[in-house]
Amino acid sequence: MTTPLDPAAQALLDAAAAGGLPPVYRVSIDEGRTRMPKGFTSGEPEPIAEMRDFTVSSSDGPVGVRLYHPEPTTVLPLVVFFHGGGWTVN
Repeated sequence: MTTPLDPAAQALLDAAAAGGLPPVYRVSIDEGRTRMPKGFTSGEPEPIAEMRDFTVSSSDGPVGVRLYHPEPTTVLPLVVFFHGGGWTVN
C-alpha cells in the first residue's frame, strides 16, 4: 500500500525537478552547501531578538538545541523541529 505525498511536499519536489539541476546528493558538498539555502528560503529573514544554544539530556546523551525567539518579552508556543537531512551540507 502506498500513501500519496502531501501536496505541498510534492509541489516542492516538482519545482526542484523542473529547475534542471542535479539532486543535491549528486553534487559536491561545497555546491550542496551553496544551493541548500537558496532552495528553501526567499526574501529577507525574520528578525530574531534572541538565539540561544544549549543541550538537553536524552537517553543517548546530551543533544544540542538552538532556541530562536522573535520578541524577548512575548510568551509564544514552542515548535520543535527535528531534521536529519543526511548531515552532508550543514
